[in-house]
Order: sequence, then structure tokens, then C-alpha cells
Amino acid sequence: MKKIYLTFIFLCVALFVQIQFAEYSIWLPDLIILAVIFAAIFNDLEEGILVGFVAGLLRSALSIWTLPVDIIFFPAIAFFSSLVSRMLYRHNPIVHMLLAFLSISGLISFHVIYLSSISGNDLGLAVVFGKSWRTIITTVLAAPALFLTINWLQEKYGIR
Repeated sequence: MKKIYLTFIFLCVALFVQIQFAEYSIWLPDLIILAVIFAAIFNDLEEGILVGFVAGLLRSALSIWTLPVDIIFFPAIAFFSSLVSRMLYRHNPIVHMLLAFLSISGLISFHVIYLSSISGNDLGLAVVFGKSWRTIITTVLAAPALFLTINWLQEKYGIR
């Protein structure tokens, strides 16, 4: 039970960092997605989906236009991450990187498709991925180090 509290603290810190430092650093990973993936991998499925839903609501506070996508897609990320981590070894850094890549690519794709459908903006996926490559790379590379560090801290201090 204490693990979920630590995960929510990590989610709040991730949201704070995203808001405060996003405009200053173009090499900032998407910490909110990483918080959801971490919750799904190292907690129960229900807790991961709950963190995903809360993360979707919090992320929608940054941009209300993406609310329908975020409150559906973030719990889906948690479900998919939990499923994959149960089938594969959850401490494997390759699994962490794969889940981070699929999650952020899917989120960017769904945002572009959704915003194009409601606003008529014909901005193609290739253009958006071309502008988001730094975020994708840093999110994928930060996932293993972040996940293994937080999991090590949980185990070291006996947080269950």
C-alpha cells in the first residue's frame, strides 16, 4: 500500500518538473508517461490503471483539448505495460525502453489524430514526430535508469 503513495508522489513531482522545466530544456523526458509505466510494472494492475487515470486527468490540466485522449490512453498505457511486464521480465531495461517507446509514440499519434479530427488541422504525423524526436529519445533512454533506481529505493527502504 505504501508503494502506491510513493508512486503518486513520483507522479506529482513529474508533473511539477514537466510544468516548470519544459520550456527551458528541449531534452526533458516525458516523466508523466514514465510514472504511469513504472506504476504498471512495479505495482498491481489496478493501482497502475488508477495512476494512469489520475495522470491523464493531471496531464489534461496542461491542455484541456487532449482530455478525452489522455483519460483513456493513460490507463491503456498502464494496462498494456502491466500485461507486457508480466509476460516478460519486468526488471529488464530493454522491456522498459520498449514500453516507453511504444507509449510515447502512441500518445503522440493519438494526440495528432484527435486534434486533427476536432480542429481540422492537417498536421501530419511525420512533422510532429520530427519535432518530438528529442522527447522520444530522452524518454526511452531515461526509463531503465529511472525505473531501476526507484525500484531499488523501494526495496532498500522496505516500501511495500
